[in-house]
This record gives sequence, structure tokens and C-alpha cells, in this order.
Amino acid sequence: MKGEMRTTRIEMKFDKQAVVLSLADESKLAAILVELGFFKPQLILRCPARSTSSTYGDRCEKKREEPLEGPCVWSWQKVGNNPECPLDAELKQSCDRARAEAADLKGTVAKAMKFTLSEICGGHSIDIAVEIPEEIKVSEYFRVLHNGPTKYFLVFDLGLKDILKAIRYVRLILSIPGRVPKPQPIIVTYAERGVDLIEKQGLRVYRLKEGEPGSSNVER
Repeated sequence: MKGEMRTTRIEMKFDKQAVVLSLADESKLAAILVELGFFKPQLILRCPARSTSSTYGDRCEKKREEPLEGPCVWSWQKVGNNPECPLDAELKQSCDRARAEAADLKGTVAKAMKFTLSEICGGHSIDIAVEIPEEIKVSEYFRVLHNGPTKYFLVFDLGLKDILKAIRYVRLILSIPGRVPKPQPIIVTYAERGVDLIEKQGLRVYRLKEGEPGSSNVER
């Protein structure tokens, strides 16, 4: 018909494998987890000379006093200026290195993590499973305690066309017995619709940006 207007519909087309493989990298996965706010890092001391007992508390085995050598005099405020501590100079150098390392949270998490592709859990496939130790070593005497989950399941549902199906799939994985503590599920998607609803269900969502590997616009 003359004057009839042609309606063009733009649809997103996804290549799931391309997206998953593009993110199969420690630094990229660490960036996702840090962006989602899982980590509240805390620097802790693991001094080889310190021992703890219920009777005497923290003791320093380097000190030649009795009982149990002598009290531990470690202080965050006095590190590097604490002559009563026999390891003060070593601890100061180690603490400086640890603080510099911990300042790069993404890099610290990336170095510590391990990930597997297509991990099978109770007959279900996890696109990317990420594991991070509870304590991350950042120097000889110091660790970062990150206060986040130690295992994450990333499930890629790029179009998120069936929101209930996505939620149900994740719940099926979490219902499998034997995992204590439970892993933190993350749905990875390009979609905007349904994200708030999914997060209200206690699940986390990471939204990819258009133009990243695996997405293209198709004219219909």
C-alpha cells in the first residue's frame, strides 16, 4: 500500500560460547566479582613467632622469657617503630608489601582464584565455577581476609527470555546436597528486564555491555 511505513525490528543475537570464553580469564572474572561488591578486604597478620594459648594468650616464641617465651607486642600502630618486637623490621617490610598488594583488590583476587569451565553439579552444567581461598597471601607474614564467599557459580543466560526458568535452574543447582557453604550464584546476561526481580530473590546478576564479544544486532 502506498504510503505504508516499513517497521524494522532490531533483535539481539547471542553467541553464548563466545561470551563465556571471552570472560574465561582470572582478571576479567575478578573484575566482575569486585564490581558486584563481594569483597570487604581486611589485612591480617600470620606471624610465625606468635603462638596462642588459652592460659597465656598470644606469646612470642622469639623472646627468651618465661613462661612460653614472652608476650606478643605486635601493634598495627607501632609497626616499624616497635623495638620490643624481635621481628619488627621484617614485619614492617612485609606489611608495606602487603598493603601495596592489597590496594590492587582486583589483581589480588585474580592471582588467588581458580576457575573451571562447564563444571557439572548434580547433572547440571555450570558455565564458569570460581573458587577463591578464604585467606589470600599477599606477603610473607600477611594475608587478606576478604569476607566474601569462597565459591561462585556463573550461569550465562544472555537474553533472559524466561525469567522463571533462569531462577528455577539456579535453585536446582543450589538444592543439591553436600555443598557447605553454598556457592554464590551469579546470572550473567545482556538483558535489563527482570534483573531487579531476580536480585530480590537473593540471586545476583551481572549485566554485560552491548558490543562485547558474543552479541550482535540483527535487523528483522
